[in-house]
Order: sequence, then C-alpha cells, then structure tokens
Amino acid sequence: MKKLLCVIALVAFGSLTLAAQNAAPPRDTVSLSANAEVEAAPDLAVVSFSVSVQETSRAKAYEHASAIAEQIRATLRKHEIDAKSANVGGFTLAPVYDYTAKRKLKGFRVDFDVQLKLRDFAKAADLAEEFGSLDNASETSLGYELADPEAARKNAIVKAIEKARAEAEIAAAAGGRKLGRMTNLSIGEIEMPVHITRGVMKRAALALNEAPTEGFTPSSKKISAHVTVEFLLE
Repeated sequence: MKKLLCVIALVAFGSLTLAAQNAAPPRDTVSLSANAEVEAAPDLAVVSFSVSVQETSRAKAYEHASAIAEQIRATLRKHEIDAKSANVGGFTLAPVYDYTAKRKLKGFRVDFDVQLKLRDFAKAADLAEEFGSLDNASETSLGYELADPEAARKNAIVKAIEKARAEAEIAAAAGGRKLGRMTNLSIGEIEMPVHITRGVMKRAALALNEAPTEGFTPSSKKISAHVTVEFLLE
C-alpha cells in the first residue's frame, strides 16, 4: 500500500513538473488609460410644458382639460405636425380639499404633461411660445438634445482607444520594443450630455419683437469617454 502511494505521488509530481515546463512564459504587456472627448451638434429640439386646471366638479374639470387638449391639437395641426408625435404623461384627476377649518371638498383638478420632439428648431421655438401662452400652461421649456447619442458615445470610445494606442506606441518605442495587438479593454463611465431646458419667455409681456435667444445656435453637446487598454509588447 505504501509503495502504491509513493508511485502515485511520483506520478503526480512528474505531471506538475511537466506542466510547469510546458507553461507559456509571462507575456510583456503595457497598459495605459486615456480620456477623449467629442462634440456633437444637437439635432433634436424638445418642447415640454405642464397643464393644470381646476373646476368645481369632476366632469367640468375633465371637460376643461379636454378643451385645452383640443387647443394643443389645433396648434400642432396649424404647424403641420401629427398630434401623435406629442407625448402626454402624468395625467391625473384628483379632488382638491380645503383644510383651513376642517376637510372640505373644493373641487377637482386635472394635471398632465406634454412633450414634443422635432428636428425643425425654428418651428420648435414657435410652438414653445404658443404653448407657453396657454392660460393653464406652466413650466414651458425648450431644450436641445442628440437624436442618436449612442453614435456619439461610440465615437468617444474609439477616440479614447486611439489616444491610448498612440501613447502606448511612444512608451514601447522608448523601451526599444514594438507595440503588438490589444489584449484587454476596459471602458469606464461615459459622460453623456443631459437634456438641458430653458424657460420660454413671453414676448408680449416684455414688449419685444424677438425672443432674447432668437437667432442663436444651440451649443454643441460634449461626450467624454475613459478607457484602460492593454497591449502586447513584441
């Protein structure tokens, strides 16, 4: 039995020795991190606003809100925009109470939000102004964003990798080596532009022929990427 155990141990030891001899030597690599930033011009305008109406009864509140919704549809038709392109969210119909003495029903309120995205910036500005003039509209804003932020994200990543490769080639040449293929890639957090809005000012209230921002071009969006790349050294 002892002889058998010794034989097994010798075989196992021989296998480990052979595996160690056949193991590939550690590869020489260089690892670098790089940041890159790309700019993209916004190609989508976003008009958004909120509507709130209050009446003494549920039916009157709903009727009032329906009338405003029809005004919104008429405005969209005037500008040759399909009403289905406007997104309506957060529609609520709730009772309103007076708590000054004891709980007393005052009426009913309807609230809903509207958002519209379109590529015609001039038309978007006109719509924002018209929607902002609705009696029961509030928080009207006009913002700009990228229709395809994923394409800008990919461009930022490619640019960061190219920057890392260029720096790795310099490091390899300084050490008398050549840069080989990429063996590992880690993509860090991508900083994407947020949807920034600005309030829409009513021209009539300011007695102006043009809005303060009219004629200007929306600023470009900056997308930054961080990568860590490993290359073989030849």
